[in-house]
Amino acid sequence: MESVPIGSLRFVSEVHRSHASRAPSLKLYPDVMKNRFRIVRYSRYGGVYYLHDTETDLRWSLRTTDEARATELLVAKNEAAREPAFNLQKSRVYMAASDPGVAKRTYEHGKRPFRPNPRV
Repeated sequence: MESVPIGSLRFVSEVHRSHASRAPSLKLYPDVMKNRFRIVRYSRYGGVYYLHDTETDLRWSLRTTDEARATELLVAKNEAAREPAFNLQKSRVYMAASDPGVAKRTYEHGKRPFRPNPRV
């Protein structure tokens, strides 16, 4: 079986011995990327969900017993691990949606509350 990567999909050509005179058939398989994180629910800790890192074997509590919320956190964590640059763009979009003036502010605007004398 021979596989040729094409974008996010790969074509796998198979030649069967009984059909060697025919052209090889092409089957389309999506490239599956293994997720770095998964969720685990521990009933001995009150049914709290934990995030398990498959690379380092570390676990963090998600501090929730709600499966839907734990799944949301899992998806966000896996997206952040897969594409960090995209995660930064997404955070900027969330900031702009929550506060429209965030794009117009400068560093001076952030320093203003910490100055002892605002006239200086």
